[in-house]
Amino acid sequence: AQDGTQTSASLTLVLTPAADAAAAGAASGAAAPALQSGFSTWSGRMGATAAAALASSPTTTAIYLWNGKRWLRYAATPSGSPVPGSQNFHLLPDDLIFTP
Repeated sequence: AQDGTQTSASLTLVLTPAADAAAAGAASGAAAPALQSGFSTWSGRMGATAAAALASSPTTTAIYLWNGKRWLRYAATPSGSPVPGSQNFHLLPDDLIFTP
């Protein structure tokens, strides 16, 4: 700043724990617990697909996975058909995901 003060911006990522229903689904062996909106970590069965995760949450139409370098996206139409260009990736426990 011109007055000699310094400004800085910071970004804090808050990883929210799975909701009780999601945890219950994971404990029962469900492939895909209910998805939460925002940033979270995957708590479902290891190797579940993005398509299965979206199928379990009818109001969610996209899921993003951070692979360490970039965000992968799987999106589907309300009828469940994949959107062209989507990647039906596999999810592992504690994967960083984002749902809009």
